[in-house]
Amino acid sequence: MALTKEDLELIAEFDEAARDVSSEQIRLLSVILSENTSCEYLRQHRVSDIPTFKDRMPVIDPDVVQPIIQRIADGDPSSLLTNSQITSMIVSSGTSNGRARMVPSTMTSRQILSQRFLLSNAILKREISGNIVGKSLNFIYAGKLQTTKGGLKAGSSSTLHLRSGAHLNSLSQWTSPLGVVLGPNVQQSMYCHLLCGLLQTMDVTVVTSFLAYALTEAFRFLEEVWEELCNDIATGTLSDRVTDVSVRSAVLELLRCDDELAKKIRSECLKGWSSIIKRLWPNVVYIHTIVTGAMEPYVPYLKDYAGNVPIVCGDYGSSECTVGINLNPRAPPDEVIFTLVPYAAYFEFLELDWQEGEKLVDLTNLEIGKEYEIIVTTITGLYRYRLGDVIRITGYYFRLPQFAFARRKNVMLSINTDKTDEKELCEVVKQASARLEAGKMDLLEFTSYADHSSRPGHYTIFWELKGTVFIEDSILQFCCEDLDSSFNDPYQRGRAAGTIGPLELCIVKEGTFYNVMKFVLQSGLSPTQYKTPRCIKCTNQLNILRSSVMKIYTPSH
Repeated sequence: MALTKEDLELIAEFDEAARDVSSEQIRLLSVILSENTSCEYLRQHRVSDIPTFKDRMPVIDPDVVQPIIQRIADGDPSSLLTNSQITSMIVSSGTSNGRARMVPSTMTSRQILSQRFLLSNAILKREISGNIVGKSLNFIYAGKLQTTKGGLKAGSSSTLHLRSGAHLNSLSQWTSPLGVVLGPNVQQSMYCHLLCGLLQTMDVTVVTSFLAYALTEAFRFLEEVWEELCNDIATGTLSDRVTDVSVRSAVLELLRCDDELAKKIRSECLKGWSSIIKRLWPNVVYIHTIVTGAMEPYVPYLKDYAGNVPIVCGDYGSSECTVGINLNPRAPPDEVIFTLVPYAAYFEFLELDWQEGEKLVDLTNLEIGKEYEIIVTTITGLYRYRLGDVIRITGYYFRLPQFAFARRKNVMLSINTDKTDEKELCEVVKQASARLEAGKMDLLEFTSYADHSSRPGHYTIFWELKGTVFIEDSILQFCCEDLDSSFNDPYQRGRAAGTIGPLELCIVKEGTFYNVMKFVLQSGLSPTQYKTPRCIKCTNQLNILRSSVMKIYTPSH
């Protein structure tokens, strides 16, 4: 679709804010403080204006404010944090300690999010899609809504959006009917997304999903079920694997018998999986998904499926607020930079060696090449709130900082939306290894690896034991079960949904971790500086571990 007058106005407004970002940020902070001066949290910290905010408002971790948010979710007034009416709770994928958290949502915050979506769409039209008309093969899953004790709807941002009906205008542009999107079983919906997309093979111009993980999972799944899909298309019947009545009903309305189409699809699948997206959907213009951060490991797989189809990175946001927008959608995945959205939140930054009591850095004083942790103050009642993300400043768009995502603070393991840090990993291993004493075995060393090569990806935990001559299989099996069942809530939800595979506990030979250390020391590191890596990133270190595995244990369920 061509750029509309509204698209051009959105881009012009963003550019205007970018030219005078300091004024835009001060205006936003003034609005937040003036509207919420009487709320309990600001009164508690004796904050009423910008000077008192800068002087008195503490920097907080998400866990500090969670009890207050929980009180609101349970029925206490929104004015604990904000004088705006909290309309719902966004359930995030989890903090660095792995526990899912809630974030307030208001009418204004939803409007800001909608404005960012419209701006992003305008930029995509300007840079890539132009006058292209077609449909989107969108691997999207609504998820379930919850209701808090206080009667607020709670779910992920996408779940709240999809379950609200706000997306209905987009349905005609998707290949899948609403029943598939709202389906309760991810794998059944994934199958039907593929089927509906293949039935409209010439109409698809965009292939998309929120995260690269979901896209790679979909095409790995295609490798398994393509013959079944071809049979459905050839016969006009729907596989028995789709058991949900509402999903079946929605798909059967579209399904038709088309033996010629089935033959074409079968022919392409038999050629292999490289460039399969372009071969099955010849009119596709680009792939749209998030490929930064925890999604980076999936990029090589996605590139192989995509062939020469451009992969466009989605914008950078969090449950708390939008952070950055991708102004250069043509940039390859490893060169993606984001531009701060100045009206999304009041942004401040911590230098990585920041200590309590030191000043924060505002966005006009960031240094190119340096890394910072993001701190936000939002319209929804979060004040100097640590997002837990580290970014690297790369340049400026007018006066707006541009940045690359560097990492999540302290996150080591991640397959999908789960995030496990070193502290949690150590605690889980400590609890599980307590069983070893009964078998007269001791844990000498351990490390971990997020294995993205399997479908779905899974955690691998390597243990080196003292006394491996007499390994008690039954005890180690219990240890494996304990490990798999003890990780954070997002991990457990992923395991239950089948988006995270069974954990592997690998027992390696004695001396293996010494060999890892020898390899690391070859780089010139002093032995006094060496620490066993708790998460393996280096291929050579991983090969040392894998070549020394004696036994592998997986959960029984």
